[in-house]
Amino acid sequence: MVGQLYLLSGEITIAKNKNKNNMTNLRPIKALTNFLIENEKEGMTMAEIGVFDGSTTCDYVDLIRKNNGKLYVVDWFKGNVGAGGVHEYNPDKEKEVLEIFKENLKGYLDLIEIYNGPSHEMIQNIPNNSLDFCFIDADHRYSFVFKDIELMIPKMKKGGIMMGHDYDDFDKNMISFIKDEYLEVDWVHVPECNKWAHCGVIKAVYDHFGYDIECRQDFDGQNQPIWIKRF
Repeated sequence: MVGQLYLLSGEITIAKNKNKNNMTNLRPIKALTNFLIENEKEGMTMAEIGVFDGSTTCDYVDLIRKNNGKLYVVDWFKGNVGAGGVHEYNPDKEKEVLEIFKENLKGYLDLIEIYNGPSHEMIQNIPNNSLDFCFIDADHRYSFVFKDIELMIPKMKKGGIMMGHDYDDFDKNMISFIKDEYLEVDWVHVPECNKWAHCGVIKAVYDHFGYDIECRQDFDGQNQPIWIKRF
């Protein structure tokens, strides 16, 4: 897709192609795209919870078109509370970011239902037992991630696959280091293991599924692992 829009440092910048060097920290999550390529199916129905400007959505949406599928997206287009940089929470950017998302996905909007609002309210619009795939990358605080997962479980088909971003416990050994004070923060340094991590994501996934998940690195994309749960 050529001429894709990106929100960089509060301004609209046009990237002339999909070369990751033009995207700074808004590179697509390639681990997700690669997984979907491996598992694509005719009529595939997907939900992406947390899309921001659509950088990742753009990377895989051709698969939805190719397979005559359907995509639900949920976001409040205001950034994340506690995040920094371009993803910093700013309610004044909602209209601008939403318009950038729509421009980036121009030509695909017939496949997409956009639910603009808090995820805990908007997820109810997705039909139960309807999803082959789901990807969660919204608010990273524990209470929000836990609730997103809880609300999305009934939406999955039997055999469906739920995934999420920023699972900084690829080796599955961090849970014992996570303290309560780390949970309601977007990203925090954990001195017990000397790592920066999205502890809310790690703990919420663990409390739902334990370590009965798969993990994939994302070296070609945003460089944060994704978690995968098969139903």
